[in-house]
Amino acid sequence: MDTHQNILNKLNGLASLHSRPHTRDGAKLAGLKSLLVRLGNPHLGKKVVHIAGTNGKTTTAAMIVSLLLRAGHQTGLYTSPHLRDIRERIQINGRMVSKEVFDQVAIRVLDEAGPSEQSGCSYFDLLTAIGLAAFDQEGVEWMVLEAGLGGVADATNAIPKDVCVLTAIGMDHMDVLGKDILSIARQKAGIVLPGIPVVVAHQKPAVAYWLAGYLAELPAPVFPVDIALKPGKVPSTGRGGSLVPNPALERVSAKWPGWNPVRVDVEGCCLGWSQLECGQTALKVADVLWGVPSGEPERTNRVRTVLGTTIQGRMSLYRRVRLRESGWMIPLLVLDGGHNREAVGALNRQLNRWGLARYTLLISLLADKMTPHMLTPLTRLMSKAEKVIVVRLNTSRSPDKESEAAFYGLVEKKIPHPPPLEFAESLSTGLALAGQAPTESVVVAGSIWLAGELLSHLEDETLNEGGP
Repeated sequence: MDTHQNILNKLNGLASLHSRPHTRDGAKLAGLKSLLVRLGNPHLGKKVVHIAGTNGKTTTAAMIVSLLLRAGHQTGLYTSPHLRDIRERIQINGRMVSKEVFDQVAIRVLDEAGPSEQSGCSYFDLLTAIGLAAFDQEGVEWMVLEAGLGGVADATNAIPKDVCVLTAIGMDHMDVLGKDILSIARQKAGIVLPGIPVVVAHQKPAVAYWLAGYLAELPAPVFPVDIALKPGKVPSTGRGGSLVPNPALERVSAKWPGWNPVRVDVEGCCLGWSQLECGQTALKVADVLWGVPSGEPERTNRVRTVLGTTIQGRMSLYRRVRLRESGWMIPLLVLDGGHNREAVGALNRQLNRWGLARYTLLISLLADKMTPHMLTPLTRLMSKAEKVIVVRLNTSRSPDKESEAAFYGLVEKKIPHPPPLEFAESLSTGLALAGQAPTESVVVAGSIWLAGELLSHLEDETLNEGGP
């Protein structure tokens, strides 16, 4: 067995001990902090942007990295989860860390940590330490760190920071973070420290009101997102009765307070609502770091930089992608790993904007995501489908068959004329069912795990040619 696979086996073995998300007390960060000291404090001496929230964290983080790279800074990005390769979580200057560097650092971290029961470090703690040590070894100046779950006791909260970012907070991981939106907000806001500037994205009114009071008491300098990005008309071509977005050019209006709007043409992307919202937040971070640009050229360049940043599995749109096994060419594929009410609602809005309907929907929800909050957005998503295929994932977090059937049965009852609904024991089976009567477009939704597995079924060369 090679070194890399042995490392993955050790990490995956530790991950299996915590197969379901769980929270912990902030004091549990002591194990990671001790480990970082023994590693020589690889996190110190860098500038840090720390991001927490429910939706849009990874995209916002990647956009901030793009801005930092454009400004000439060596930058590390730490996110979660990954789609296909664990090294996706650790990126240096916009590229996934090399296998060689990952293995070198991981061996050192795992050896220094020792057995998990002695180190007090979780799977996520160790991955965080590996990321920080890799950034240190490769000489980054800035680190952009995405909190994994919550914020208060997340591994990334062991790191001193220079700027905090709170993306949109919504209902997710309620069994861990709390049953109501303010309980979840308290966990997310736990990354903010007194005196550290915090950029706050648009929030639900109740969350915005609570955050205003909480951040004032710390106190922390607050920078609400007040930059507006608005899309122009989507160029499209009719095909098969649906509108297929044209990715060649998008026009966006960008408005900073006190300045006239600038109209920016962005090449090679199909903008989603979430991308615009994340772009607004990333641009505000840039204002905090470097000031509001007074000249139109700089504002234009910043907008192009953030909107030119794409993340696989986050409302991604691909054309003419081919499945390895069957050779089936999918004319249009929408791939989104959003798995909570707000994320699925955003996907619905985007599909409406793109004019997509009568698609084949491949969907998978983990057991803890099948909540009453999901019924309304799922009803809208399924009601416009030509057919729906529910895919079971090979994980202990999958629901049992009876609960799964009952949940989707509730959704069916809300649709006057529900589309045909089938259940597949695997993604391969689901794709075979979809290919029996192919539709013009396929939408894959509900789980990052499903998105990652789907990517592994596609021919890479067609995926690259039809990229988002």
